[in-house]
Amino acid sequence: GGFYVLRATIGMEAVNQYILSLGLRPSSDAFLINQDGILQTDSRFYGRTFDKINLDIPPYSSKTEVIEQTDENNELLVIGYAYIDQSPFILMEIIRAKEQMKSWLSLRNDLLWFLLGSIIIIYFVILWGANYLVRKILEADRRRAQALHNIEYTSKMASIGRLAAGVAHEINNPLAIINENAGLLNDIATMIEGFPKKEKFSKHIAIITKSVERCSTITHRLLGFAKRIDTQIETIDLKTLI
Repeated sequence: GGFYVLRATIGMEAVNQYILSLGLRPSSDAFLINQDGILQTDSRFYGRTFDKINLDIPPYSSKTEVIEQTDENNELLVIGYAYIDQSPFILMEIIRAKEQMKSWLSLRNDLLWFLLGSIIIIYFVILWGANYLVRKILEADRRRAQALHNIEYTSKMASIGRLAAGVAHEINNPLAIINENAGLLNDIATMIEGFPKKEKFSKHIAIITKSVERCSTITHRLLGFAKRIDTQIETIDLKTLI
């Protein structure tokens, strides 16, 4: 009989398809090595299949681990790895820390810009709201001042009206007496025949009566100002007043 050698190899195409399905970033790398550091799949940055990588072999662990390591250029690497059960192979994914920080810095910058934009928007909203409230307060103060002015004006006018009514009332009483007595004197002078200087006397009585009428007109207007009676509008000859 003869001897047969049975040799099993890894389906590299299937492994590469699996690695591609991980959705690696342009700055990251994933590959399969054995425990001697020999590449079992092609690597982006560490050589072709069967090349030896220039990185330390990570320590054994039964679960997925993440470690930090520096390469020959003293660049910090973040390495995630997992030992494949019942095989001498290790699946490794390597991310350059500098590139990882770029993503974080980009996210941080985006957050800072978002925060700055939010602060600016909030500032303008607060500024607009403050201006709006100030305008409303000033408008309310103006209306209140106008209302107080109107109340004060009305109160003053009411006081003046009461004073005018009192003055008109006090003047009307003696005017009525003067008017009645003047009429009585005029009647007496008319009834007595041969009354001395009758015409001159009647003329003075007429002057008194006319003056009483003028005073009555003034008091009538005062009462109209006080809103006790309706005012009357009439035409006045200034020559007769002067």
